[in-house]
Amino acid sequence: MDVCKACAIANAKQKNTQHKSQGQGKASAFNEKVYSDLSYIYGPDQKHAQMYVWHLMVDSATGLVTDRFYKTKIKFIDQHVSFSKNGNLMEMK
Repeated sequence: MDVCKACAIANAKQKNTQHKSQGQGKASAFNEKVYSDLSYIYGPDQKHAQMYVWHLMVDSATGLVTDRFYKTKIKFIDQHVSFSKNGNLMEMK
């Protein structure tokens, strides 16, 4: 008795392969790979409350987490670029 095609596909297993990825995982040096995220924060009454932008950065090598609040989305760019160039947190005001 032959196995139908649908049963053969359902019972098939994927061949075990070694997954070697390049550029994935943790960075080896500070400021080599930095993750950045923006979120909007509203007050309890969204119609009349001030909206803030929350910017979160995580350095992959050290696990350093920095976050700041801004009144507009465009304000964080200058400080983010200065941090990316020299990695100095003290210049982020």
